[in-house]
Amino acid sequence: MLKDKIILVMGGARSGKSSYAERIARESGMKVIYVATSQVLDKEMELRVKKHRERRPTNWQTLEEPLCPRDKLEHYIDSSTLVLVDCLTLWVSNLLLHEALPFRNAGFEEKKEYILNEVHDLLYFFRNNNISAILVSNETGTGLVPGDAISRTYRDVVGKVNQLCAEFADYVYVTFAGIPVDIKRLTEI
Repeated sequence: MLKDKIILVMGGARSGKSSYAERIARESGMKVIYVATSQVLDKEMELRVKKHRERRPTNWQTLEEPLCPRDKLEHYIDSSTLVLVDCLTLWVSNLLLHEALPFRNAGFEEKKEYILNEVHDLLYFFRNNNISAILVSNETGTGLVPGDAISRTYRDVVGKVNQLCAEFADYVYVTFAGIPVDIKRLTEI
């Protein structure tokens, strides 16, 4: 089922999306590379990362890469590998707020375009190299309209990223209260 496939697992915060994505990866029988996009910036995040590490199988390889996962993955994968990226929303946040990237002094529209291009490149990298991938992302569009420009930009970019990933994906699941709901299968248009 997973060979050469892209799976998107979405959901709200604490909806069970990461656990479900990890279950799919565990049950695949494939060599797994777990791409962690989080950055440990405080004690609370340090504890979250520690818990994530402890629940992953010891035979999974972990790449911690908050900004350029594609560049790092090129050195580690082949077509027998399953890549689990957790999560796209943290990656978007990292890119949007990072000061040293090419768009350092750019406005929100330029940053949005840059981020969408980065995600597009990652998706094409998986597709063109026959890499199986599971992408985890938050659904950010079901709440209130944020009150400030950076939050609205973040919500907008994540929404576009999710749409782009869902279009590329062979399978899309949304989790609610730990229950995955299948919303797209390879056979659907």
